[in-house]
Amino acid sequence: MIYTKRILWLLIITSAATLFAQSPATPKKAEVCTEEDYAIFTAALNDRFVKQKPDKVVLRDDTSEGRSLLMSPMAEAPLGPDVSQDAKEDFDSRNQSHAKIEAEKIKAPFEVVLLSAEEFRQQLANGGGYDITFVSLPGLNAVHNRALLSVGTSYGVAEEGGVVILLEKDDSGWKVLRELFSSHDID
Repeated sequence: MIYTKRILWLLIITSAATLFAQSPATPKKAEVCTEEDYAIFTAALNDRFVKQKPDKVVLRDDTSEGRSLLMSPMAEAPLGPDVSQDAKEDFDSRNQSHAKIEAEKIKAPFEVVLLSAEEFRQQLANGGGYDITFVSLPGLNAVHNRALLSVGTSYGVAEEGGVVILLEKDDSGWKVLRELFSSHDID
């Protein structure tokens, strides 16, 4: 009986220690969008909407956790020689949490209107509304001349479409090289 009580107490203490070890004393610092991130957002959004020529684009006011597309079965296959492992790792690492977006830092020929997560949830609860664009944080390679970015649009309650794109930086700035895969490739 005494032996059983000792084992039970050891289990309780071990469980409590594990729980406290997993809960950091200070909250994780929120990711911040850099000037380079904004240049990448600008290139991707301009490329995505160039043919449509909208007056405005409604964008989530924080980055999405675009890891879901990159961690999909489609992404398990090699993404090609253009995509380095360090870019994939940076993408995964940076997209563990959300970062706030500032609309005025995105230089586009259309107005960028931000929608908060709460407004987004409200819109979905009401059955839809605007098409809402979202972006992840970019994952950069070691020399910062290639980037992975997830860009998508939510069209309503259950419809979303997204792509993972590869961008390259040259003397004139960031440009979209190609689409690596989309959520439609995964379905």
